[in-house]
Amino acid sequence: MEKQPYITFKIRLQTAEEFRNYSRQLGKQQSETLQLMLDFFKVNRLSPLEELGPNFITLEKRIKDRINALVAILKDIEKTQTKPTHSMLQLLFQESPITKKEILREKNQQDLSNDNSLHFELLAAKSMEKDLRKKLTEKTEDLKQILDRVAVVRNSFGRPYLRLNLTKEEFEQLKSRT
Repeated sequence: MEKQPYITFKIRLQTAEEFRNYSRQLGKQQSETLQLMLDFFKVNRLSPLEELGPNFITLEKRIKDRINALVAILKDIEKTQTKPTHSMLQLLFQESPITKKEILREKNQQDLSNDNSLHFELLAAKSMEKDLRKKLTEKTEDLKQILDRVAVVRNSFGRPYLRLNLTKEEFEQLKSRT
């Protein structure tokens, strides 16, 4: 760091003492403190002759206006995007079981000629549902059987892992069922 020359100038004793105390509070040399003060005024475009009140009030008002604008934008996003999306998802995942009354209403509205074809379609759907339920119970039983045979193996040199305790024949049987 190169040495810079010093110069003296005359200031009142009381002002000099206040300035020295202020420099000590900052933990800086008097030259550094004075330079910091000058930089502050330049950067913030402030003049020691004018009051800061109106500048800070104006700045505070601008910040509040910006915050209010952001809040309005967020509310608009919530109204136009988030809530409709949420309600659409609720409608998608909402189950509405068909009651017998609804089936009877639909049946009364249709012609008798369509009644026979609907009857066959209903029978086919019922048999398909029965088959699917049977397959589902078989698969859940198989899954329970597999899960009952799973054991956690704790290794002293690594992470624990899962071991499936099945013989090759049992594994092949399960494999052939799927």
